[in-house]
Amino acid sequence: MTKELRAIVNTCREDSNLSPVSKIEIYSFFDPFDKDSFKLSAVLSKLRIEYHQYIRIRHILNPSLRVLTKCQAQSTSDRDNIA
Repeated sequence: MTKELRAIVNTCREDSNLSPVSKIEIYSFFDPFDKDSFKLSAVLSKLRIEYHQYIRIRHILNPSLRVLTKCQAQSTSDRDNIA
């Protein structure tokens, strides 16, 4: 019986030392003018806290085209239209 327990303990130790070979990358495209983007940010933060050793989160700024065109229409000179 002690041999069986040792075998079980050894297999449990091998399973607990699992480390990821590579992390999963999550790309988050967010619009700072959209309310839902901030809700998603909270969910991604919880994921990062819980699974930090398994995932990598990349935040990419993606403003809506409608907002950009409004900003360009309101600009007064060509220097404002650099974006």
